[in-house]
Amino acid sequence: MVTYSEAGVDISLEEQTVKALTGELSETLDYQNIIKNDGHFAALVDFGSQAIAMSTDGVGSKILIANLMNKFDTVGIDCIAMVVNDILCVGAKPIAMVDYLAVEKPDPEVAREIAKGLKEGCKQSNVAMIGG
Repeated sequence: MVTYSEAGVDISLEEQTVKALTGELSETLDYQNIIKNDGHFAALVDFGSQAIAMSTDGVGSKILIANLMNKFDTVGIDCIAMVVNDILCVGAKPIAMVDYLAVEKPDPEVAREIAKGLKEGCKQSNVAMIGG
């Protein structure tokens, strides 16, 4: 079994990087009606009697496996599942998502396979992909 370290993932460095980002950006939470929920992977925007949950995620090192297997639909499903889970964990109902695909070199076939997975993840979760 390959460890995160063997796959090139430095968890300590990632934690330091997240702290650098969140430390610098935390004051922006005061700019709007954000319900602070430290430690959660989804944030809540307060609209008085209701709130909207927002989250984003990626597939992390799972893309390494997808590359080795030349199978990319599963990472789309996984990405949707991670965001849906984060939103459910704050007691909200996931209804819509936006996507973002970062690649070194565009490949229409790989993008199509990822999109098939995103579509399947949306279907399983009953959420709409509204843009990205």
